[in-house]
Amino acid sequence: MKRRGKWIVGLLLLGIAAGIGFDLVRGMGMKTSLEVRAEDLKGKQWSLSANQGHPVLLSFFSTSCGPCRMEFPAFVRFQEQFADRGLQVVYLTQESRDIIQADRDLSSAPITFLVGAADAFADFRVESLPRTLLIGASGEVLKDVNGYHPSLVKELEDRIAELPRRSL
Repeated sequence: MKRRGKWIVGLLLLGIAAGIGFDLVRGMGMKTSLEVRAEDLKGKQWSLSANQGHPVLLSFFSTSCGPCRMEFPAFVRFQEQFADRGLQVVYLTQESRDIIQADRDLSSAPITFLVGAADAFADFRVESLPRTLLIGASGEVLKDVNGYHPSLVKELEDRIAELPRRSL
């Protein structure tokens, strides 16, 4: 009887560990079934599904997040550098349009800002900032990065560089 109890406890622990491991990689390489819908700075609706067909770099962001601000120049550079791959950099924030528009560095950047995106934060279970997902042209999660470090930005850049160029 004791042996059977140990097996049950062992299987439960293995199941918990497998679940934690899956959550850590968050389904890398799998298509995301989650949708992002929010308004951009001009009040136009934007959705992830309507932008399928090219890669999207989704970055969950807050103006008060220091690490978010640190990665921002690199992501603006990615938008410009990887245009030939069809990359679209999209920043999601729970903040209002007025807050983003008041910041000239943000509002003048050549990237898409989606405001009031609280639903996306909940759907993607964003627990800390920054959180960045590279989503491939067919909707698969290619990279999921939590936090900021120059090496993580370099990993994203290397992964984006591997994407195929668009045919003209």
